[in-house]
Amino acid sequence: MVANRHKGKYVWDNSWCWLLSKCKRQGTVCGWCSYENRDDRIELNSKWGRETQVVYFSALGQFKTQLTEGLTSNNLSRTS
Repeated sequence: MVANRHKGKYVWDNSWCWLLSKCKRQGTVCGWCSYENRDDRIELNSKWGRETQVVYFSALGQFKTQLTEGLTSNNLSRTS
């Protein structure tokens, strides 16, 4: 989703992204379903800029997080 504002020499652009996908793990025991995360994130971005006669000033802010607990890459154990 995107929200932009342009007024005169000022520009403010915002965007956000929310993704969650899970995949059923192979080799489950006794019919119990085991799922693992494939993509899990929330991302918020904001850009602001102002044009002057000499230069263009800008600032960028970004926030990233995840919804569920992840896995470590070494031994695939759960992290909190």
